[in-house]
Amino acid sequence: MSNIADLNYKDVGNIYGDRTWFEYGFEQCKSELGWADFRLTHYLDIKKWWELICSVYLLVSLTTPPFMPSSEISVTPTAEIFIQSVTQHPHWDHQRSWKSSLNNLHLLLLPMLGFNLILYWLQVFPIPQLSLGFPQLISLINRASLALFPLCSEVDF
Repeated sequence: MSNIADLNYKDVGNIYGDRTWFEYGFEQCKSELGWADFRLTHYLDIKKWWELICSVYLLVSLTTPPFMPSSEISVTPTAEIFIQSVTQHPHWDHQRSWKSSLNNLHLLLLPMLGFNLILYWLQVFPIPQLSLGFPQLISLINRASLALFPLCSEVDF
């Protein structure tokens, strides 16, 4: 059933055929993110998992070209310096696709994740250079992230 006026059988087939491509795209995204391999059996766990999946998918999608603000938005010289610095990372992907956005967000999150992984070891073996250097690096990356992804300005990378 459809609310499309004057719809013939050929059009129905064509419209329904598009569904296959949407499902294929979502399957590729789930596979790339490693979501296809995860199994849960309790309803509340499944619900939480899908909330997480949808949130991450939205975050990555908001950083892709169709959702980025137009080039009319001016970037301050300081922000431009941060953008140029961050994009010099050897693994930065300069393409304009969903997968490259995922890769670049991953790179932006790595220092924070790394710091949180060694935080307890820094309490056991205090190394002031690491305890001060990591937060400084994370702060610089946060500034660049806000310049790179203005729509995600409410999210603390």
